[in-house]
Amino acid sequence: MFVTENTQINKLIIHKVGNSNLNEGVIYSDSCINLKNDSVKNNLLDLFINSFKYPEYFSFYHDKSIFNNIVYNNLYDFFYKGANFIETSKKIASYLYEVSNHPRIKKGDFYFLSLENVIYNNEITNAIGIFKIENYDTFVKVEQNNDLIELVSESGINTNKTVDKGCIVFNTDKENGYVVMVVDPSGKGNDAKYWTDIFLNVKVRANDFLYTSEIMNLCKNYVTEVLPEEFEVSRADQADILNKGLDFFKQEDFFDFDKFSKHVFEQPQVIESFNNFKQNYSTENDIQFKNEFEISDNAVKKNQRYLRSVIKLDKNFHIYIHGKKELIERGYDAENKMYYYKLFFKDEM
Repeated sequence: MFVTENTQINKLIIHKVGNSNLNEGVIYSDSCINLKNDSVKNNLLDLFINSFKYPEYFSFYHDKSIFNNIVYNNLYDFFYKGANFIETSKKIASYLYEVSNHPRIKKGDFYFLSLENVIYNNEITNAIGIFKIENYDTFVKVEQNNDLIELVSESGINTNKTVDKGCIVFNTDKENGYVVMVVDPSGKGNDAKYWTDIFLNVKVRANDFLYTSEIMNLCKNYVTEVLPEEFEVSRADQADILNKGLDFFKQEDFFDFDKFSKHVFEQPQVIESFNNFKQNYSTENDIQFKNEFEISDNAVKKNQRYLRSVIKLDKNFHIYIHGKKELIERGYDAENKMYYYKLFFKDEM
């Protein structure tokens, strides 16, 4: 995790950013929020921190010059040249409004905050947090007015949830676009891309998290798409191979491509096929796979669903296979003209 026991919000300012396509405008604040209430400050810190489930790191990017990246340029001026905190927040909020032109983008509160005592790569540094909250929960609270007790409905932030959009920018490695963590749970639709791809314009940093994720995805694509076309394998065989792959990532600390291939695929002709697929996939998708790296536990946790061993039978059943493919048998019932699976087990759990 990127926090320490001394991590805290140093400054916080909030603006309201609307949809530029709907001419909703921006409402700027001219002063920072009073952070003397420790309970509120700690709840906000928990909200922002807990929004980042996995430490996947990015960097600001621009295909011509990194200084053409608006968010990077303004944060560079703040971190390196001492630009004013409030004015920097206004410039970035203004740019967010400019790119918020998809009709489905909601008006929301723009949080711009400075963090002290965060950690990256075992070094303590400071950071800037940029968040946009578009959705609010309704709370009902009890109020007493003299002898009258009433229920009052209010709208607010549920600090037990995660934010709609956000990023934390660590004040390190400015030459390579800073180190950035991004949260955007809304998906990859056109209305969602504006945050990560347009507003922030970031790309994934090459590290063990990325290398682990790429190999796991490569394995899944090969086993589900290529393997059954080139070899006679059942769905149970595919599930068994995916289980072996996942076990390798969970049990090993260090990834070696040759060791992984022999452990998972075993047969020389299948290993050769997997190697060919890797080379073609690398060329077609412009990905350079590393043959050796330290396995990222966080990447395994995030991506293990890709190696999930499930056999889906029509719309009626899902069979989850965790190992021992010899305990599942596939057959065909000629009388009913239907396939079947026979499962062997000792106890019902």
